[in-house]
Amino acid sequence: MTAPATVAARPVRTLDELFDRQADAAVAVGRADRSCWNGRIDWLPRSEFRDPDEVVGIADWDGTICLSRDSVLRPLARLFTEHPASLSPRRLLEAKL
Repeated sequence: MTAPATVAARPVRTLDELFDRQADAAVAVGRADRSCWNGRIDWLPRSEFRDPDEVVGIADWDGTICLSRDSVLRPLARLFTEHPASLSPRRLLEAKL
């Protein structure tokens, strides 16, 4: 098994930038031809499904990425709102980062 491709890129400075670049990074790391992501991000739990509480992310059949609001989206938003270097280890743990 060979090591995944290295993705060299400029630092991500906002949550929107992270989402804009995540598909390209996943394609590069996975050495895939393309991504099936449709550009849409939704949150869990989805109202029309009974998603288990411990599920924090789903790639849905239509190409939508569904992420837990409390376990993924809010901590990421906080990370980009407060510069990571300014967050103490205690505050990172409190934010589930």
